[in-house]
Parts: sequence; C-alpha cells; structure tokens
Amino acid sequence: MKYVLTSSEMGRFDKNTMEHFGVISPVLMERAAYAVFSELERRIPFGKNILIATGTGNNAGDGFALGRMLHLKGYHVDFVSVLDFNEASNLNKVSVETKRQADIIKKYGLHIYSDIPCKSYGCVVDSLFGTGLSRPIEGKYKDLLEKLNDIDAYKVSIDIPSGIHSDTGKVLGTHFRADLTVTMAFPKYGHLYYPGREYTGELVVADIGVTKESFLGEDPKGRLYEKKDIAKILPQRLPDTHKGSYGRVLCIAGSKDMAGACFLCAKSAYASGAGLVCVYTPEENRVIIQEKIPEAIVYTYNDFDEAGLRKAIDKATVVILGPGFGTDILQSKITEYVLKYSQRPLILDADGINIVSNDNSLRELLKNYKGKKILTPHIKEASKLSGKDIPKIKEDPVLAAEELSDEYGADIVLKDAVSTIARTDGKIFINNSGNNAMAKGGSGDVLSGIIGGFVSSGMDSSDAASFGPYIHGLCGDAARQRKGAYSVLASDIIDGMEYVGKSVYDEGK
Repeated sequence: MKYVLTSSEMGRFDKNTMEHFGVISPVLMERAAYAVFSELERRIPFGKNILIATGTGNNAGDGFALGRMLHLKGYHVDFVSVLDFNEASNLNKVSVETKRQADIIKKYGLHIYSDIPCKSYGCVVDSLFGTGLSRPIEGKYKDLLEKLNDIDAYKVSIDIPSGIHSDTGKVLGTHFRADLTVTMAFPKYGHLYYPGREYTGELVVADIGVTKESFLGEDPKGRLYEKKDIAKILPQRLPDTHKGSYGRVLCIAGSKDMAGACFLCAKSAYASGAGLVCVYTPEENRVIIQEKIPEAIVYTYNDFDEAGLRKAIDKATVVILGPGFGTDILQSKITEYVLKYSQRPLILDADGINIVSNDNSLRELLKNYKGKKILTPHIKEASKLSGKDIPKIKEDPVLAAEELSDEYGADIVLKDAVSTIARTDGKIFINNSGNNAMAKGGSGDVLSGIIGGFVSSGMDSSDAASFGPYIHGLCGDAARQRKGAYSVLASDIIDGMEYVGKSVYDEGK
C-alpha cells in the first residue's frame, strides 16, 4: 500500500526529515536530482541535447543539480529561465539551495539563457514549479511553458508538471505536458486525478530519504492499493468450510425490463467470494434470473410484501439495495422498510441513492441507519445526494467524498474515472486501477456486487468499500487486455475476477 500526499503534507515531512532526523537539505536535493538523472540516463540516447527550464524555488535547484550530473556524464545541457541569474539582485528572489546549485553550474561553465536557444533538443525537463504552486501561471512563465510544449522532444517533469495543482490535479492557467514525471518520496493527489493524471505521463516515485518514519506518527489520510496487497486483504478460504462460512448477500435489485442489473450484481457477488446470493426482484424477472444464474436464490414480489422482505433480510449477511431498482412508489416503500428494519451492513447504490436523495425523511432514516453503510454514488448521484454542483464535486472530489461520509456516517465510494473512497475511519483511498473500456452500462452493478461479496466473506465493510473498487478496476484491466478497449461488457469485468484470483493463487504457491 502506498501513501498519497498533499502539498502541505509533503512539505511537513520534508521538514521533519531535516529538522528531526538531521538530513540536511542539500542531501535531499542531490538525491532528488540523481533519481531523475537515473531515469533519464536509461531513456535518453547519448548525444541528445537536453534543455532544463528552471524557476526560483527548490524545484529549480533540483533542475540545476540534474543538469550538472548530465553535463558531467557528457550530455550537452542548456538551461532557460525567466529570471536573469547573472543579475546579482535577482538572486534574492531564489531559494538558498537553488542559488547554491546555480553557482555550482556556473563554475562548470554552464549557461542559463533567458530564452530558448535555437537548436534541436532530444529532451526537455520542467523544473519551473514544484508541488507548492497554488495560483494560475501568467506572464513570462506562461509564455515559456507554451514554448516548451511546442518543442518536439521527450518531456520530463520534476515532482509534478508545472501548472498542475498538487492536491486536485486541476490546471492553473496553463501546464506542462510530460511524458514522464519523477516525483519525490510519495505520489501526490494531482498525479492521480484528471486532468493532472493525463499530463503527468508515466509516474515514477523516487526514494530520496523522506520515508514513512518522517511522518512522526501523523500518517497522511491518502492511500493507494498495490497488487502485492491483494493476497493480504482478500479473505482466506480455509479447507474446513462450507457455503455458510462465506455469508449470504441479498441483492434488492432490478425492475420490470431491468433484470440485467440484478444478474450482474448477483453474479459478481458470487465471483468475489459470497457463499450464497439471494435476489429480491419483481416477479417478471424470476425466469431470467433463474436461467442466467441458477446458483442464486430468487425471491420475487408483485407488491409490497413485508413478510417476504423481512425473511430475506433476516437471512442476509449484507444487503445491496438499488441496482436497476427503479424509483417508483413501491421501490420507495421497500427502501423505507430496509432503512427502518434492517441492521445488516448496507450497500446503497444507483436507484437506492436516487430514492433517498428525493425524500428528506429517507435521508434522515439513512443517517440514522443502525448497520454499517456503504454508499456508491457516481458524480451525478453525489450531486443529488449532497446538493453540490457537479463541477464543484469534480474540482475537489476528496472534500466532496469526505463531506458525504461525515453527513451520512457512511463509507463513500465516489465513482468517476478515478474513484475516491472516503472511509468512516478518516482514511482516503484513491483508486488507480481500471480503464476507459469499463465505461459501459452495468459496470457499477458489478462493483456493488463485488463489495457485497467481500463483506459477506468476512471483510470489514470499510476495507470492502476501498478494496472493492481496486479489484473491480483490475478485473476491468484484465477484460481490456483480452477484448480491447471497445468490446468489453460489464459481464466481462466479472470474468476478470478469474484472472485476478488466479494471479493471487499463483503468487501464493
């Protein structure tokens, strides 16, 4: 598992490393520069000209140190800056470490140009702004960035592409378009969220000596799963067990002409480990569900059936409510009953969220629900649930997910191209798996089933809320690898679980 940092957290941990552990700033800068140097040496053919654009902060110092290392290795290196480093008064505008590094490269005979030299470059390095940028780029810096982007060369950013907000990924006026970004110590939110993710290119996280020990007990909230976490987190399936050992998922899903949603939800719950899956759906769907997934237990209704619904809930380990459910009066009554009667862990998805969003009394019931809660809204559903405009949510999805989690006392899976999970324990997970082939109807139904299967199998509900999207994305990655970007269906994502599970088994042998 990796940590994900904000700009202020990175600044604090840098400071802790220097002040508490005594690692001096020049050492960290040299290590940062060497990390980038190592990546470039593997990627840039010898003899190619390299242009390094520098600003005034420590990010520029990294760039100067990098240039010196490349120069000593035999590369031809030029520097360009909007600041005239030959003017003594300007040196008061740069950081102490950047001034030190600028003095060093001058002694090696390297020149800092005020405009880009008229020559061909094989690589352009962006060391203009680091992770601390918070205002739009304007004037000479904007002009320089646009010129850098126009150069036909391999583009590299140190820490984060200039112009990308480190905490949100949004563009601050203009931005550098990198093929490779080498960031220090930990990934930042801006590397993971669009549009910053697109302009980051390949992301390499370099060890420079700022480690989790530098947290001094104050762990950051942000986290990312890695493939090596799967075997540790998936519930073990022990030899001496039976179907009852892995719980029973109740999928209250589907409506007339919408049988597919409950099929996808039920099948994915089975695929992620549930011992039994029960489907509670309108009578019209009985035959379809029994034919498509004969392993499922099917409860059906034509009207509100309190006794049948209570029986289904009582036998359940976890309840999923909402996939393809509809939002009519009958569905609202069923939702109200579940929120009043059930105390099982609840996964509220799709139309379950829409029903609650449209009724203030149901909102209050959801807030006071006695069992654990996982809500899985996409951006539009989150907007209805929170009252926030969609652009406002997309501007800061971490804040939006945290506010929903606080308001409803629930784990929130805020679904988007990059999903954000705000857990009730205060942790934030950014889901870095998945791809655009998964942008198909039914994908969300599969996700709710996967999460439900994990809870049923004994996983903590908060872990299931954050881990489910990661596995869902890996299944989608496996499906895309087999079928390409255009042909993947939601059912193919379920089939991807076979490949994910097998890889875990093979690694464990």
